[in-house]
Amino acid sequence: MKRKLLFEFWRSIPANGRLNAVINFVKMSFDDLVIDQEQEKQLKAFLKNECEKIRVKWVQKQIRLDLFLNEYEQLLNNYLTFDMLILANQSPKPSTSGGRPQKTFMDSSKKTKKRKIQHLLSDYSKDQLSFAAQLSVRASGKRNAAMLMEEVSSASPKRASTYKKARKNLDVQMKQRPYTAEEALAFFIANNFTVQSYKNVQQEAKERGFNAYLWYDYVAKVKEQCYPPVENITVTDISAELRLGALLNHTAMRICKNILGERLDTNMQNYSFIYKWGFDGSLGHSLYKQPFEDPESTDEYMFVINIISSNKTCEKSTRDHMAKSSAIITKIL
Repeated sequence: MKRKLLFEFWRSIPANGRLNAVINFVKMSFDDLVIDQEQEKQLKAFLKNECEKIRVKWVQKQIRLDLFLNEYEQLLNNYLTFDMLILANQSPKPSTSGGRPQKTFMDSSKKTKKRKIQHLLSDYSKDQLSFAAQLSVRASGKRNAAMLMEEVSSASPKRASTYKKARKNLDVQMKQRPYTAEEALAFFIANNFTVQSYKNVQQEAKERGFNAYLWYDYVAKVKEQCYPPVENITVTDISAELRLGALLNHTAMRICKNILGERLDTNMQNYSFIYKWGFDGSLGHSLYKQPFEDPESTDEYMFVINIISSNKTCEKSTRDHMAKSSAIITKIL
């Protein structure tokens, strides 16, 4: 135990009965401590001497905490050694082969714990016990926990209710399952979102404490993975072309990897993907004063060729014959 911890507790207790309070505080630091009368006297004499030293130095600094801490910082950071208690705690206990093994305080039941601390509840006020608990927690290195204990115990009752509600809300948020990048892209496409409309939904959900939707930058990266390598794409001022073989291979690869996954039968030797293809277009678009590389180029009409994966067939070799099965995969693209 640091001398500073003893000083903080000593300063929080009124002068009347201060020594007994310090003695009990030190005893609480040792679990299941059993000492005899001689060791009790040694402990009392040791702490009486320490308390007197603290009192003299405290008075010399005119009971000013800043002066006291600056002057005796090194002294307060030293550790106190309670040899009489350590030896008592480590001394062999008499044999109790006929009874139960004694449990530690933390392993005891709630009823037993209440019985063991009953004398503390009757001898000290809730403020003293609360402060002692804060000092003990702080001494163990848990400063944040000690600060929370101080705020909850010293503030109004509403503060504790606020902390409890915040903790409950945190547990609810931990149970929420945000979208993955792939799921966010599927949500984006299924609802025909524009980039701005998706950002609006994401921001609205975030402001209401449900950060379910990823930033659009992550969605855009996943969207780029749906395209074949860039060397297979050609874009001019009036057209965009994509190599058919690269598109088919890339689509089949992603279907097998991301959609079918482990459901693929390893006994299947061949998989055949069947696509639908078609044309679409429109005429009579407005003409704008936009120069093209080719003077004869125009953007008054649009013509599109598209393909959609419709189904998949697979073949499996057997000893007697070739068995064929097919499964429909819809809405892949």
